[in-house]
Amino acid sequence: MSVYAALTALAMHATLLIVSRESLATLASENGPIEISQIVILLMSAILASISAFFTVHHRTVLFVLASLMFCAAAREADDWFAEWFFEDSYKWFVCLPLLLASAYQSWKHRDTLYYESLGFLSRSSGTLIFFSMLMIATLCQTLDRTSFWPTIASNPSFGDQKSVIEEAAELFGYLLMLFGINELLVQSWQERRSEKLRLTWRSLISSALADTTWARHPSQEPTRLISDGEHPADHFAA
Repeated sequence: MSVYAALTALAMHATLLIVSRESLATLASENGPIEISQIVILLMSAILASISAFFTVHHRTVLFVLASLMFCAAAREADDWFAEWFFEDSYKWFVCLPLLLASAYQSWKHRDTLYYESLGFLSRSSGTLIFFSMLMIATLCQTLDRTSFWPTIASNPSFGDQKSVIEEAAELFGYLLMLFGINELLVQSWQERRSEKLRLTWRSLISSALADTTWARHPSQEPTRLISDGEHPADHFAA
């Protein structure tokens, strides 16, 4: 976690340097440096969550839904690009709707184990970090976006840019925490899958060794021969 803390501090320090050198209008603009950084982080998080869903042996449905939400969030941040390429709010139809329907189908298909998957996911340190980042984005960042939250500076001519920069920077921090949590979960899922493969390999080796030991103690016992295709049962027992 110390590595993630250092990376977070470095990223936020870089954000402060950018803010001090660039104008607020540039930073707060659509498709500005902060928003592009958000899209990149969300896409990375979605890809890592998808890979984690492949490796994990415990939280596949939860990670599938999480990856879908990350792709939807990235599409929402890039809504201007979708509007330019297709039409207004086209990202909802081309990205969000198919992914949400697929997530709903997977959740319903695995509804018997989804509750226990969720509990196991939240019991992990990485799952807690992801949940905290999502809670921060859904509450704090949405609160910062409300004009009534800034009564003392609402009359400032540059109020809109200031509010946007603060809100977008807070969202960037939340997405960064989410990326760190998903990366940690990917490492844990890969380690668990490797441990599961090793366990199965050792079980197979032990079973084979026990079978060889049994055959060595009772060499007169021949293995049962199955009836082959076209062979009469009487011929089988005669043999």
